[in-house]
Amino acid sequence: MLMMKLFMWRFKHLEQVTQALAKGDLSIRAKETGSMKLGTLNRSFNAMADKISQLIESHKMLTNAIAHEVRTPLFRIQCQLDMLQEIPEQKDKYIAGIEDDIHELEEMINELLRLGKMETTPLTFISLDLAQWLPTQIEKWQIESPVPIELQAPQHWPIPLVDSNLFNRAISNVVRNASRYAKSQVRLNISSDDQNWKITIEDDGPGIPEAHWPHIFKPFYRVGSARDKTSGGFGLGLAIAEQIARQHHGHLVVTSSQSLGGACFEFTLPSNGNVKSA
Repeated sequence: MLMMKLFMWRFKHLEQVTQALAKGDLSIRAKETGSMKLGTLNRSFNAMADKISQLIESHKMLTNAIAHEVRTPLFRIQCQLDMLQEIPEQKDKYIAGIEDDIHELEEMINELLRLGKMETTPLTFISLDLAQWLPTQIEKWQIESPVPIELQAPQHWPIPLVDSNLFNRAISNVVRNASRYAKSQVRLNISSDDQNWKITIEDDGPGIPEAHWPHIFKPFYRVGSARDKTSGGFGLGLAIAEQIARQHHGHLVVTSSQSLGGACFEFTLPSNGNVKSA
């Protein structure tokens, strides 16, 4: 009888914190020690509450960022509409400016839609022959890159299992980002072991201060004057690349390049053991 009352007391506690969470108290957590502990259920509830809290906070930050980013082109459109009324003889100039701002908004919306769809997009994995794929891609990137893109090829190339379309988008985003800020050089390096394979992308640009590393993959995040929107993009490319890495059970991190002095992005994925000699 005493044991039954104790279990009822513990269930009551868990019910109360569940109701509080449902009502919007994101700080509420179940007690994990003492007389309130109900096996691992309290810990599992707290893990779920942490995840919900993080998701809500993340969506709140994203909503605020979108509102901030959209406000600027809308303000420019409004100003140019006003100028059309005041100086009609310069209508071609202001109409062209409005068209540019509308195009910017369309591009931003498309990037946001891509970012939003990624969590629900099923992946189609293939064995990608990096030894053939990467040099071909570098030729394409080089056409639009203002600096040379160097490849340090390994003796044994990994052949990873990836969704080729998403993987291409992720690596392209990082390479274009490096090319945008490099002074004179971008370097790609491939390495692998029994557990993982890695593609490292470095540049000799201004680099990214360590204080910004935890935030650099957040949508719309700005580092500062050296790496801001005036250099192109909306601050979504790295966020998309990092999400693709996670979808492939890997990770994308940023550090400083020890050899070039700029930023260094490391894209790491699990190895399937397949290699190809150079």
